[in-house]
Amino acid sequence: MTDILFGNNNRPVLKLLAKRSLKAQKNTIAVLAIMLAALLFTSLSVTYYFHFLLSVSI
Repeated sequence: MTDILFGNNNRPVLKLLAKRSLKAQKNTIAVLAIMLAALLFTSLSVTYYFHFLLSVSI
C-alpha cells in the first residue's frame, strides 16, 4: 500500500500527465521561438528597407 487511506497507486497516471504536460510545454516554447524569429527577421528587413529609402532619396 502506497497510500495511507485507501491503497491507491496513482503513479502511472501521474507519470502520464507529467509527460503530456512537458510535451505541451515544449510545443509552446517551440512556437514562441518561431514567432520571435519571424518578428526579428521582419523588423530587420523593415529597418533595412527604410534605411535604403532614406539613402536613395537624398
